[in-house]
Amino acid sequence: MAISTTIEYADIKELYLDPLNPRLGRSNTKRALSQADILEIMRGWSLEELAVSFLESGFWVQEALLVVVEEIQGKQRLIVVEGNRRLAALLYLHDAFEGKAASRKWEEIIQITTPPD
Repeated sequence: MAISTTIEYADIKELYLDPLNPRLGRSNTKRALSQADILEIMRGWSLEELAVSFLESGFWVQEALLVVVEEIQGKQRLIVVEGNRRLAALLYLHDAFEGKAASRKWEEIIQITTPPD
């Protein structure tokens, strides 16, 4: 198994939340959860604080997400094994900037800045 020690960039749409993340709880990791289901479970994990920090300060190199490449349903996917909360916050931000905010709070958060590149 090759391990990369360089930072590589990926589009947010290429990254997947880890369905086996222990923080989801044993009962959830045993189920075949969709990405939307995982994101909904993570909704109450204080993601708004991370989102505001990203908008105000940027996404720093030391906050990089660690991923593994896994084959799921015949396709290779980038599964985030470290940084699922950061990815979830970015996904909620992305949706909010696309006009699909998960709540009024996410609508308010995006008002503090313009969409990032």
